[in-house]
Amino acid sequence: MTLEEICALVEGMIDQICSRIMAKKSNTLSHTEQKILEYIDAHVFDQDLSLNKVGEAFQLSSSHISNIFREHQDTNFNNYVNRARISRALQLMAEEGIDFYQVYPLVGYTNLSTFRRNYSKFAKQNPGTI
Repeated sequence: MTLEEICALVEGMIDQICSRIMAKKSNTLSHTEQKILEYIDAHVFDQDLSLNKVGEAFQLSSSHISNIFREHQDTNFNNYVNRARISRALQLMAEEGIDFYQVYPLVGYTNLSTFRRNYSKFAKQNPGTI
């Protein structure tokens, strides 16, 4: 075998290894990553849910949690949480007739102004008209 043939063979092997690593990384979650996402979903309506709280629960930094979340959810942590909360608020208002001014603590908000701002952003409605 010539040096050029060996180089081509090694380059091909490296390309295959890199492709496998990238495919595995993008398609699968580690056990810890899966547990983190499950934890967030299970606590999305908790008023004290934060990146710091999730990080403490898994003994990881909040920036590491943020990176994991963004990589697997195609959005950032805050948008995901707020979108889920507003979606649930809309459901409660429509299905159970809960008033706009009474629903926000039920979906994880501690104050009305934050709920109103996120409602306007994610529900694409003006909360003043409800």
